[in-house]
Amino acid sequence: MLKKLIKHDFLAQKRILQPILLSVLIAGIGSGLLTFIIHNIGLSDRLGWLYFFLVILSAYYCFLSIAVTAICTYVYYYKNLMTDEGYLSHTLPVTATQQICSKFVTSLIWQLISVICAVASYAVMSLLLTLTFGSNDQFIYFSKILQKIFFNISVYLTIDMRWFWLVLLTITDSFATVFMVYLAISIGTISALKHKVLASIAFVFALNVARVVVTQTFLAFFEGILANNMDLETMIVTSFLNIVIAIVCFVFTKSLMEKKLNI
Repeated sequence: MLKKLIKHDFLAQKRILQPILLSVLIAGIGSGLLTFIIHNIGLSDRLGWLYFFLVILSAYYCFLSIAVTAICTYVYYYKNLMTDEGYLSHTLPVTATQQICSKFVTSLIWQLISVICAVASYAVMSLLLTLTFGSNDQFIYFSKILQKIFFNISVYLTIDMRWFWLVLLTITDSFATVFMVYLAISIGTISALKHKVLASIAFVFALNVARVVVTQTFLAFFEGILANNMDLETMIVTSFLNIVIAIVCFVFTKSLMEKKLNI
């Protein structure tokens, strides 16, 4: 039943998120192509401001879409489980655990797709800009700076397998963030008689502050013990805390849905 629920949730969110992510690809490719065409037909002096504006706007839009996708998945959780629509959702022969896990899995999938689309769009746009301005001295100088930065980052990540812990930190942070938002929405919906959305947003900020305080407290405690390689230890400790936070938020969210939720 969980597989069917995941499929249903994925397709339900597809109606909203697919156009957004397609527009990300179109924006990046379109701005890159327009820049290439304007430059090659000799209109750079007249319309240089236009492609500069479009490239900057597209670059921001590419990465803004990641946040928009995440917000859309959280809104879907709220509407599907906490509003009148949730009355029908809770009549399905599934447990609260299955409901939460389905929303969690589909949220992560769509956020991963949004990252892939944003990176792909940005990469294509960068490739077209390279083809357009590849012979420009300033562009070559800027490219060398970026290459040096990425080289230094790659060298840093290979030391003590930092790349592995960085990937683990990213994954666990995503887990903790999604479950924390679910808990905030559940608390806000149950505790507020009116303005449930505002209450949910307020609890998101409150829980995030609590999460930061807990994380910084643990890191301060370990700073004196693991001072030899603090960067690596910070990633390890934070990853562990993210797992604990995700589990705690999941347990409380499940408990609220089973005992306190009244739609």
